[in-house]
Amino acid sequence: MSRRPALLVLATTLALTLTAATGAAAPLIKKGAALAGRKVAPASSPASAAPAAGPDVSLAAADQSAVVAAHNALRTEVGVGPLAWDAALSTYAQNHVKTLIGSCALSHSGGPHGENLASWTGAAGPANALALWGAEKTKYAGAGAAYTGPADGAGHYTQVIWRATTKVGCARATCDKNGMSWSIVSCNYAPRGNVMGERVY
Repeated sequence: MSRRPALLVLATTLALTLTAATGAAAPLIKKGAALAGRKVAPASSPASAAPAAGPDVSLAAADQSAVVAAHNALRTEVGVGPLAWDAALSTYAQNHVKTLIGSCALSHSGGPHGENLASWTGAAGPANALALWGAEKTKYAGAGAAYTGPADGAGHYTQVIWRATTKVGCARATCDKNGMSWSIVSCNYAPRGNVMGERVY
């Protein structure tokens, strides 16, 4: 019996409980329950200083452009301004995603930035993460109003389209789990989104 690709996604902001997902008839996306909407005081982190030792998990220039373009396509749909690539946020994402390689599991950094994580099997490039996060827009019914939490299951999407966010930086790692090769993408955002009581857009 052949294995179908499996997809895993976690909601934006802080730590989540990961639920493994494997596809039977079709790929599945499963999410954990987010501890969302907390205001976190800006803090410096060793993860943002310089790339840590280990494999190169940075994105090539073409992948950076594709990820930014995919973000901005979703943002244009709701009338908010574009994001720009940020090297410091990318370094932060690189350092965090390296810590996930050993377990090949998604876990948030708990850092001062907004954060989206996704993983999948197969050869899709890093911009595939935006297809997963963007698919949540069908669950979002807030029409840009004040953020009330992740109960709607659209936390990745609301971080992507968050009006006040202006910068993004991402990284991609690969790891092996259950005999399959996985991609893990982490994108970090500033200013962070999904802040309780603030407008999404």
